[in-house]
Amino acid sequence: MSQSVLIVDDDKLILMLFERMIKHIKPKIIVDTYTNVEAALAQLSNASINPDVIFLDLNMPIINGWEFLNGYLELKEKLSLSSRIYILTSSIDKKDKVRADAVNNVAGFLEKPVTLDKLTDILNNEFPE
Repeated sequence: MSQSVLIVDDDKLILMLFERMIKHIKPKIIVDTYTNVEAALAQLSNASINPDVIFLDLNMPIINGWEFLNGYLELKEKLSLSSRIYILTSSIDKKDKVRADAVNNVAGFLEKPVTLDKLTDILNNEFPE
C-alpha cells in the first residue's frame, strides 16, 4: 500500500523545500502539495487523495488552516478519512496550540521552520519501515 503525505501551505518555497525534505527522508512517499485550502479539500472530497499524514499551515489568506480543519472533519466521517495532521505555524500564540490539541486528528504542533531532524523523527514514527 502506498504511503502519502499532503502539505497545505500558501508559501510555494516552503512547499518545495518541505517536499524535498520528505523525499530525502522517505523517497517512496507520495507527496501532494496545495497552496489553496479549497483545492486541497476538493481533492479530499472527491477521494482523489487520502493521505496518511497532513502538514497544515495555519496562517493562510482567504481560507486559513482552521477552516481547512473544519472542512476535513466534516469530510472525515463521510469518506472514512484517518489522516494524522501536523500543524505548521510561525505563530507563537499559545491559544493556537491549545486549540490544535483539542482536535482528535491533530498529532503535533510544529513551529516553522521545521528542521530536518524533527521531520525525520515524525516520518520515521508515522512510516516505520
